[in-house]
Amino acid sequence: MKTNFFLKTAMLFFSMLFFNFALAQTTISGSVSTGDQEALPGVNIVISGTNFGTTSDFDGNFTIATSLPLPVQLEISYLGFQSQIIDVTSEDQDI
Repeated sequence: MKTNFFLKTAMLFFSMLFFNFALAQTTISGSVSTGDQEALPGVNIVISGTNFGTTSDFDGNFTIATSLPLPVQLEISYLGFQSQIIDVTSEDQDI
């Protein structure tokens, strides 16, 4: 009886791990700076048409993980600056 319970529990655990890895995750990362290369902290970065977004850290770096397929568009906005839309076509693109 214990062996059967252990086997079912182990199968459930490994199936949950498998399904977690089976979901495609795209990680988009980059940095935000001014024209004179000063880092901008607190910049809003949102994937266009979704609620997926993040803000840049103190050094202007950001990372977004999403299950959406590429290409996507990032909307980048910051108070006092003009908003920009950037097309992302690959994970290793320099943003």
